[in-house]
Amino acid sequence: MTARLISYQPNRGKGAAVRTGAQAATGDVILSLDADLAMPPEEMQKLLDALVSGADIAIGSRVKPGGGDMRASQPAWRRLGGRMFAVVRRRLLLSDIEDTQCGFKAFRHEAARALFPRQHLEGWAFDAEILYMAQRLGFRIAQVPVEWQHVEGSSFRLGVGSALREVRDLVRIRWLHRGLTPADRSS
Repeated sequence: MTARLISYQPNRGKGAAVRTGAQAATGDVILSLDADLAMPPEEMQKLLDALVSGADIAIGSRVKPGGGDMRASQPAWRRLGGRMFAVVRRRLLLSDIEDTQCGFKAFRHEAARALFPRQHLEGWAFDAEILYMAQRLGFRIAQVPVEWQHVEGSSFRLGVGSALREVRDLVRIRWLHRGLTPADRSS
């Protein structure tokens, strides 16, 4: 495994950072995880196993089989924001993916090459955009329960303005990628 540091200015958000890294990556598998290490790096084997088993994309899920949700350890304001986002996201797109916002994802090279150049959103909702495009393009997505724990110091802030931006972004995702079909995977 090879790692290299890529930087750019100014900061354009998490979505821009992940897209920049994914587009610069050259390996067969592109894996992203949050810098706060809320998911132990040892959990990456679960995502890699899902790819070996046939998935094109493996996404970490903080929801355990049987419904237990590790996000319950988050502060109440953060859980409320996440739930509101999930309700709107499920109604507009991705009704069958439990946890789009877990920052632990692995992509086969082919999937990353088809998805990240099409990504428009640079903020928090970019995960939903990538997964929506993946579904539209016909990629197989595996949801993999992973260990996770809340880490203090998040830069996520919940407010009326940010909530409205996220809803606007979810509507934009549907509109931006409305014509995507599996036939577009290689274009």
